[in-house]
Amino acid sequence: MPQSQNSNSLHELTEALRELMQLIERAAGPGAEDRKSRFRELIERIDALGAALPPTERSLRHYVKQHSYAKALAYLEGT
Repeated sequence: MPQSQNSNSLHELTEALRELMQLIERAAGPGAEDRKSRFRELIERIDALGAALPPTERSLRHYVKQHSYAKALAYLEGT
């Protein structure tokens, strides 16, 4: 995967993970049904982006594959 494409994919993955974490935080509030379809879309997108990561991104691939989204986001944000 070319470096710029990898960088774009990592950025997309980071943004999708952030949005997912926000949806999870608001899950019990009003409008939960409306967020359900977006939640599914994000999970599918995150899974696809994770599967496309280069083999050198072992930790990140593992986090995404195991649905450890908070760990994946922390890894991407360097925290």
